[in-house]
This record gives sequence, structure tokens and C-alpha cells, in this order.
Amino acid sequence: MQMYELGQFFRQRYTSFIRDFNAEDVDLVSSKSDRAIVSGLAMLRGFFPAIGQEEWLQNEQWQPLPLQVATTDAIDHNMTQPSWVYNVWPQFNNETTISIISSLKRIRRISQFNSAEKARLRGGLLMKDWIDRARNVSLGLSVIPHKIKLHSAHDGTLLALMYALGIGNNLLVPYASCAIMEIYKTLNNHTIMFFYKNGTIAHQLLLPGCPSYDNCTIAQVEKAVSRRSVRSLQQLNKMCRSVSPQVLQHSVA
Repeated sequence: MQMYELGQFFRQRYTSFIRDFNAEDVDLVSSKSDRAIVSGLAMLRGFFPAIGQEEWLQNEQWQPLPLQVATTDAIDHNMTQPSWVYNVWPQFNNETTISIISSLKRIRRISQFNSAEKARLRGGLLMKDWIDRARNVSLGLSVIPHKIKLHSAHDGTLLALMYALGIGNNLLVPYASCAIMEIYKTLNNHTIMFFYKNGTIAHQLLLPGCPSYDNCTIAQVEKAVSRRSVRSLQQLNKMCRSVSPQVLQHSVA
């Protein structure tokens, strides 16, 4: 349901930019995980409901759309929990068992991304791809898809991207969260805006190198994050073979 609602959010936000699904304009790539594939399909259902001629079955707004496959939460969703998860521990500031476990989970997960070297290893390649696509658009080069590139992946993918960009917030990523980079053409330049949606609202984040939220060029961001970018998979493999044991110890998922 959350991914379907995320699709509806995209439908409302971009309805004037992308009215109908076209494979040349829209591309969704999922990891091979079943949950990522299902999440991606649910998001597409909300983003592109079958309307008018697209409605192939009466009163059915689902339509078959392509998806490419690349080779604590239970309490939040009101699932019944055993009583011990609510035990209070005075020696730990009266926190409950589940609160302590959640804090340990957060520390362990964030420790995989929270240094420049780890951020580069985990998110540098994806970040470079994002920035390259934005630069190609600004140069007027033909890009596929023409309008929007979507990824259905995992919390670690989003954390890796945000820490590579230097905007990690030391918090876990909730279900159905997303990062959005929008490209705008101005009179004499192209600017980008970055949004992080981890609830009902998309929050705009200031990218490194940018003087303001609404005056951020692709070149400014590219220069600011250049030391954390990875040019190719070959470079990443070479980096992984030469990385220090200390970094590997803290980077294992």
C-alpha cells in the first residue's frame, strides 16, 4: 500500500510533465529481490493508472507495464509483539527493549556508510550515474529514458547515495522512502533540486557546493562530490581489492 501511495505521489507531482506511460520516457529498474520487484510494480500501479483507452478491463485501473530487473518495522505496522519488547530498563535511561534494539540496529547500519571512504565504496558509482545523467540532459544529449529514471531498490541503496552526496542524516530509511533529483532549465543554465521523501512530505535538501536551494548547478555538485564518485565498475572492483581491512570490517552488510 505504501508503494502504491508513493506512485500516487509521483502521479500528482509530475502529472503535467508525464501524462502517460511511454517506455522511451520512463524506465524503472529493480534489483532482483522479490520485494523490490513487487514494490516497483505497486509504485507503477499508483503512478500510471489505466484511464480511458488504456483501461483494458472495466473498472480495473491496473495496466501491464514493464519493469527491468538488474542482476523493528513490524511495530510500526501494528503487528502483535511479545510483551518483553516493551520491558523498561532503568540503567539505560528507561528505554524499552525494542528501543534499545532499534538504536543498535541504526548504529550498525549507519556505520556501513558514515565515512568518506565507505560512502564512496557503497554509493560512489550510483551517484556518478545520477550526476552524469543530469549533465547529459544539460548538454542537450539524447538520453533514454527521456523524462524519468526510477530505481526500485533497498534502504542501503538510498543510504549509500545520500552519504556519497554528503547529505546522510544518521537515521534509518523508512519503508517507501525515496530520493528525487529534478533538473530545471533556466535562461542560461541547468539547475538541480534534491528531495528526500521519508513520509508524506518530500523535503528539499541542500546539496554540497550549492549556494542555495534554488540556485544549484550540476557543475557545482559534481565538483563538490568528485572525491566520492566512482567512474566505473572496473574502478570500484579495483578499489575493493585495495581497500584497508578496517574499512572492510565496517562495510560488510
